[in-house]
Amino acid sequence: MGQPSVYKWKIPFGRVNENIALLFPDLLRDFHGKTISVSTATLSTSVTELQKTGPRTWKNIRGIFGTAVEHLRAKYNFSCKYFPSIGGGGTGLKLENGTWVGAVGDVISGRADIGNAVARIYIRNLYVGYTFPVCYGWLTFTTGLPQRRYSWKAIYWPFTHTDDVALILLTLTGQEIPIATQILYILQILMLQGAPNPEKRPLSSIRTFIAFWLLFALLISSTYQSKLVSTLAFPIKSELPKTFKELASTLTTFEILLHYARGAAYSMFKTNTNPDIHRIFKRMELEENDVKCFQRVIGATAACVSWNTAVNFALHQNLSDNFGRAPLITAPDTTGFVAVGYVLKKRALFRLKFDKVLFWAMDMGLADKWWQIDYRFLKLRRCLWEQGDNGKKIIDSGNQTEVENLSMKHLIGTFYLLIFGLIAAFTCYVFEKGWDLRSKISAKISIDNPNRVVS
Repeated sequence: MGQPSVYKWKIPFGRVNENIALLFPDLLRDFHGKTISVSTATLSTSVTELQKTGPRTWKNIRGIFGTAVEHLRAKYNFSCKYFPSIGGGGTGLKLENGTWVGAVGDVISGRADIGNAVARIYIRNLYVGYTFPVCYGWLTFTTGLPQRRYSWKAIYWPFTHTDDVALILLTLTGQEIPIATQILYILQILMLQGAPNPEKRPLSSIRTFIAFWLLFALLISSTYQSKLVSTLAFPIKSELPKTFKELASTLTTFEILLHYARGAAYSMFKTNTNPDIHRIFKRMELEENDVKCFQRVIGATAACVSWNTAVNFALHQNLSDNFGRAPLITAPDTTGFVAVGYVLKKRALFRLKFDKVLFWAMDMGLADKWWQIDYRFLKLRRCLWEQGDNGKKIIDSGNQTEVENLSMKHLIGTFYLLIFGLIAAFTCYVFEKGWDLRSKISAKISIDNPNRVVS
């Protein structure tokens, strides 16, 4: 007899899938209208914004996270109950006593099913889970436009120090004429003043030098006058820091502000071991209102450290004119890259469902479309506000002309020069009078006492 077969039957592949579906049913294809509580970081107005509709009710009116939730709701059939996060609307901050506030604290305590607009950082990963990112953020800093510098030094700004040294060396030419006479003669020609006739000079070498000096003085004085006019009409602007290292080196002159959302930005600066970042952290001032943080740097020697999303929001919401111009400059340097998404409890069952939709949205480019929709909403709301009872713009930005009418502040260097000349002339006058008085006294003493020697 042959050896009997071990398996005499096979399960069809379709039957296997049916059995697996029966054993492990997908209970989250439809949430059946379940209400999900959403803790919202109201300080992060660049990505989400709530409007109070009742004593204890809120609704999400804009922001990329509100738009993403609408797509999730359409897919899985649930409703949302929004409320500001505990502790003043922050994203998530661990206090000294170990407790959490913000959206992270609401999720940990069970007050919320998900937290809105929370950046993914290491310390939070120990307590909560994250969905697929809705957007990404970079820490950067923004300053106002460079301020024009009005200084008495403008009278010698047209030339470099090398030019000044060359002019001084040129005055030391000549052998038979005293140095003081050389300097006076050359400066008279350079200032286009009358000078003695060079033909009266005894040496031909001096006459040759003076001929070339006259040509040089004509060119150099014309060049100086032209550059001086352009320097006064287009004042030199102050240097702005472009990197965090340069910002750290300007702490004595720059005021540093941080858009404080009680979350990742503060924690990243606090725990960063980079010496430049640490120096900035010790000197920075916390500002919760993002728009106010940027307004404070306009026309001031200050910088606002924030997420790049906050900069874009402020420009569209408040700080740009009809042509999109703004009196702000965002530094090209960035640090602290983070992924921002929804925060939920560890191993939450619906996380994979949310990840699926959010991944498709990012892969298809819908997230960029959501940003455009939000920016259009901000511009429309601003236009309606300006056309309402206020009848004025929030800020007049980006309309600064480069050329100014010459005024007293441009010519302050000439007044300093005049004051210096008056002081020098008065000193010479006092010296001359003193010398004359000393000569008269000496002559009188010599007449009265012819044998006395006056030192």
